[in-house]
Amino acid sequence: MGIAPAKDLKVTWQSFEDIPDVETSECKVRITANDRTLSSETKESGSFLLDNNSPEFIITAVVNPIHQAYVDINVISHEELGDEVPKVIARLSDQEPVDIEMNKVGDKIWTGLLKLNSGFDGNVVITASGTDLYGNSSEADIQRAFKVPAPDPRPTQFALNQNYPNPIIQDTMIPYELTESAVVVIRIYSITGKLIKTIDVGYKAAGFYNTSDRAARWDGKDDFGLNVASGAYFYHLKAGSSEGVKKMFVQR
Repeated sequence: MGIAPAKDLKVTWQSFEDIPDVETSECKVRITANDRTLSSETKESGSFLLDNNSPEFIITAVVNPIHQAYVDINVISHEELGDEVPKVIARLSDQEPVDIEMNKVGDKIWTGLLKLNSGFDGNVVITASGTDLYGNSSEADIQRAFKVPAPDPRPTQFALNQNYPNPIIQDTMIPYELTESAVVVIRIYSITGKLIKTIDVGYKAAGFYNTSDRAARWDGKDDFGLNVASGAYFYHLKAGSSEGVKKMFVQR
């Protein structure tokens, strides 16, 4: 047969038998570098690599450490593929299959992201498929169970609730509710309006902060670290554009 001139020539032979990849010298190819009108040296191949194996895939799927609603999917192939990336599909319980966009991050290594809805609790089957440079195709899949926490309930209106315990003997909790995420600052005032203590609570997401493990805490001391005297005090909470004031008592 005649072959147009080219810089490189690659000849592929496939046995279509279920045997591993082997290198053999039993098959040879003789190549003459012209159309025989000119004298030319005839060269003979020394050996062939007979590729009869389909590509093998390793799939991993782990929850993203920062965003729990995302699953990091990684695929590794033991050989080069004819396409730039393998085809990866995620099948979720009772949902249509999802095509995962994969990006090459290393030699025969690809990564992609699967986003799960809040509250998802079920199995995900991830399938990777591809074809190697010699036309051998295969696919592999794994099944993993994932549970995405449901979002915290959000109040319908801002609220600054009564501190507890009240009256205060040592320390007290200051509960509140935020409709929007904001930086929270609490200021304690004496009955005469003097600023006694500033508590920088920090940035808080929208939600309920009523329980002892979530509410703000005041240790009953002023900005100098001294215990305040018995009497009535006001606490003022500001969170973004929302604010409120309530009265409390200290009993020593």
